[in-house]
Amino acid sequence: MNKQIITSVFSLIALAAMPAFGQIYDYNFATSAATDVDWDDILWNATETTQPRDRYFVNINNSTSANVYVRGGATANLADNASMYLQNDTRLIIGDTEGDKISTMRFIADGTKDTFLEITGRSSVLVNKNGVLTMDANRPIRWWNASTQMPDDFVAFMVDGGTVNGSINPGVNANNNGKVNVVFKNGATLNRNTEINPLGMNAKSSFTFDNSTYNVWNALNTQNNGFGNHVMNTGAYNQDIQQTVTITNGAVWNGAGVVENSAVTYYDFSEDITSSGMSGADLTLQVGYGKNEDNYFKFQILNGGKVSAKSVVLSSQENSRSLQTMGSFTFEMQSDSASNMSRLAAFGGTNMNLARTNAESTWSNNFLMKGNSKYQTVGGFAIGRNEDFGGTANFALSGNNNIFQLGGNLSIIPGWNTENVSNAVVNITTEDATNSVFQTNGFNVYSHFNSQVDVKFLGKTNTVSFTNNDFNMYSSQYAGNSTATVEIGTAEFTSSHNFHLRNYFSGDQNMIFSNGVQATIGSAQLYASGTAGGTATSYYVIKDGSSLTTTNDNGYGRSSGSANLSGEVGFLLEGNGSSFISKGQMNIHPTNEGNTGGVYAIRLHGTNGLFEAQKNLHFTGLLQGNDAMYLLEMKGSGNTANINTFNFGNNNSTGGTYRFYSKSDSAEKKNTLKLANTTISMEGQMVANSTAKREYILAGNTVLRSNTGDALILKVHEYAGRVFLSGNALFEISGSGNDVLFSQMLFGNGAATGGTATLRIVGGGSSIVANTFRMMRGATTSLANPVGGILEYQLNDTGISAIQINNNIDNYLNGLLKVNFTGMQGNYENERFVLMSAKVSNLENYISQYWYDFLGESPLDNMEIIARELEDESYTFAVEDSSTLSGYKEFVVYYTGTAIIPEPSTYAAILGALALAFAAYRRRK
Repeated sequence: MNKQIITSVFSLIALAAMPAFGQIYDYNFATSAATDVDWDDILWNATETTQPRDRYFVNINNSTSANVYVRGGATANLADNASMYLQNDTRLIIGDTEGDKISTMRFIADGTKDTFLEITGRSSVLVNKNGVLTMDANRPIRWWNASTQMPDDFVAFMVDGGTVNGSINPGVNANNNGKVNVVFKNGATLNRNTEINPLGMNAKSSFTFDNSTYNVWNALNTQNNGFGNHVMNTGAYNQDIQQTVTITNGAVWNGAGVVENSAVTYYDFSEDITSSGMSGADLTLQVGYGKNEDNYFKFQILNGGKVSAKSVVLSSQENSRSLQTMGSFTFEMQSDSASNMSRLAAFGGTNMNLARTNAESTWSNNFLMKGNSKYQTVGGFAIGRNEDFGGTANFALSGNNNIFQLGGNLSIIPGWNTENVSNAVVNITTEDATNSVFQTNGFNVYSHFNSQVDVKFLGKTNTVSFTNNDFNMYSSQYAGNSTATVEIGTAEFTSSHNFHLRNYFSGDQNMIFSNGVQATIGSAQLYASGTAGGTATSYYVIKDGSSLTTTNDNGYGRSSGSANLSGEVGFLLEGNGSSFISKGQMNIHPTNEGNTGGVYAIRLHGTNGLFEAQKNLHFTGLLQGNDAMYLLEMKGSGNTANINTFNFGNNNSTGGTYRFYSKSDSAEKKNTLKLANTTISMEGQMVANSTAKREYILAGNTVLRSNTGDALILKVHEYAGRVFLSGNALFEISGSGNDVLFSQMLFGNGAATGGTATLRIVGGGSSIVANTFRMMRGATTSLANPVGGILEYQLNDTGISAIQINNNIDNYLNGLLKVNFTGMQGNYENERFVLMSAKVSNLENYISQYWYDFLGESPLDNMEIIARELEDESYTFAVEDSSTLSGYKEFVVYYTGTAIIPEPSTYAAILGALALAFAAYRRRK
């Protein structure tokens, strides 16, 4: 080929628009056959004397699929803002084994002009193992107008053992034609040497690093000493995003390390990461706009691939262009063996962002570790941002031998603190993983509006730990139906710090321990809502034989404001053999004033469950509203509450309910309350007109004992000399199969001017034994205005359970006595029911002094009888010798009551009247 002198084909146009010294130099070569372009044929400066030259264009155009080689010397420099275009089927080859091809091509720029290698149509570039392509430029290697005839497996840029310095930007913005593939293989190297983001992606494109190296962070870059962001940007408004990045077969992306004396020491992955002296470039994988269900961006680290970075952003852009409505982003790690793990190490945090567009977005963001993978970061990991309020995040560990380790917290925060109606969904699971580790410093879950968070740390061979910070769950600040569940059911779980469940306004959240996990944490805290009218519910759930042990004090507090106003918080034991053991205090006294709402509960609903408070259980929060309740509840069967001291309520509450409730479904497996401190105290209120309630309700098959199996002391409004002004206390024994043993049962005191202390016995079949018994009236009392002690019997068809008094009656039985027969449905003929048996010879004197006149066979002023109001109903009370207990007297009632059953003729008359009434009704219609 003859020597060519560059002439300007655009000179007339260019000179009109450019300064007088400006000039464009354009070399055009077109061919339809396999052709060589000899670099030495191009005389760049042979006839030009104008300085400085403005820009060079080299246009190489081949209309067939034959190769076009650019031949020449060892180095070809396109200097001073030169650019090269490859058109149609041109293939530019840099470096090969023959040695006469260009081994080095360099684009030089001073930063004032665009300088790039542009590839169009079906053109391609091959950099062989002895080839070097350097872009000292402010524009990357880029593609434009990809051909519609280009197959998806067409490799537009191949680096086969060669070296590229600079930026590569595959894919065409807003162009959906063809797929642009880039491959680095066989020890190829990509070096970042400018501040331009080295890897940008648009439309349909892929990057593959196969046993190659990408030096993202480069101290030779004079700007910021190699620091800065590394962004893979898919573009803002692509209509057809289908992009894949693969780091495989030991390929390494060096994005972090240490600079010493201007030299870079890259992170070598030989040990677990530390934060000492480490820095580098961020890895930001951005998706600007996806609005088709087939849109995707996949980033894969496979088969021993390794990536290091400063911080990581997954999926959405950090600016306002996060407009995904459909499609997906997937970050994926997997390798073939534990000795060849795929790894990512980051020295900042990770943001896994969702869609910002709207709550109806179906965009999904996936983080997948599929086996033999290790993800580590010194910082935290955030799923969602305050501005994210749509789409789904899926975070899953599967396969064998994964390690996920965070030096910071994992936080789930889609849409938090915004008024957008969030429908975001976040799923985290390890249930399909084996021998895998999930470790994070702390854990935060923020539910919002109608968002759903479902975290399942499962797998019998997996381990989970929260190392140094607290665990926090927050319900929604706004009205909605948000749900948040974190379940831990792995082989092992530990956390030395505290757990907090915080109610704000709405939503349901549960912290679940399952599958037999033996979990130990610092403390378990609960916070009701400081907002009136809220419906939020938060529970610790221990089920399926799991155990939760807290080493520090637990407690209930307020989430916001000066008082707890709404919501429900608590502990729930389910399944068989579950347990909650508190080695510290259980402090259910969230504030000193103003609690007008909310439920604070400890619930045992399973079988053979155990709640153990090794120190004190304080139900002493001040309640001021009737909607507030503190509750210890045992249902199911075979459950045990083993408590050191059970402090049951303030004496200056103006409202609310303190309640212990127990009912077992099985007579063979009774529920048991054991107290180390043997006194059950239920005080009255020292404030007037209080509606506060204290309730111990044994609804069936419940045993009350000390922790050594001995008798307890029961004091209800008893404190001698204390002037109780109000409040209602109830100790109820109902159902059957209850077994209570008291050394003392003391109800009421003589100084009280208000409030009631009631012992209610409903039905029969229970054992009620006390060595000493007292039922004392207040200073003024009457059936119309009761004050102090009340003994209430409610008989039903199971009869009634008698009180057995083994030693004495302490001073008085001068409280009120109520006997209610309305619960009886059967027919009785002079049936004898024992109400009380006492080992005292003068029981009749105690009874007759205040309750019943045996001679006149009528109740006294302190006794009320509520009958069934049957025609032949009658009752007679007596004190008799016991036939079963030697030396005991029994207070009994003989009862007769027969319900009238209509004759057949009466039934016929009733049915006839009903038929006539129905016919008249139809005529009116």
